[in-house]
Amino acid sequence: MRVALLVIAVLQWFLVVVFLGAAATKLSQRERFLRTLSTLPWLSVRGARSASVGVPSFELMLAGLLGASPRIGGAVSLAALGLFTGVVLIEILSGRDFRCGCFGSADMRSVGWWTVGRNAGLLAAAALLVSVPGRNAGGAALVGVAMGLFFLLVEVGIETAMLARAR
Repeated sequence: MRVALLVIAVLQWFLVVVFLGAAATKLSQRERFLRTLSTLPWLSVRGARSASVGVPSFELMLAGLLGASPRIGGAVSLAALGLFTGVVLIEILSGRDFRCGCFGSADMRSVGWWTVGRNAGLLAAAALLVSVPGRNAGGAALVGVAMGLFFLLVEVGIETAMLARAR
């Protein structure tokens, strides 16, 4: 049971950092994120404006909820990640070239099956938070934060490499 508690703490803080990073990049590049959302043919301009503020605000709230309660935060994360993945799937299956800006990289990489796979991993982490009751474990929390930061660095690194290759 001790190992399960450590794993839960790692996943909890990993997801906290991922949602904080996603929110921060969207808020710091709000106009870019708004332009990205405006490309969705099924989302009105008014809806895109609301979502450009609402999505990152929700991600910030979700990071706080995950920090306070891994189980409840995990359940809300499951729903949010399911919705985000649904949007990605709609765009992939429609054949549109959608660049989601998930981590602030709206003009660099189109969503694809890699995005779905990445989200599946995040969904699995959230599902584990829901399925195993856990409490905060200090050292494991630091590992989770480090993993989340590493995840964000990899995302930025991939985007930077793709941008350099495109030039």
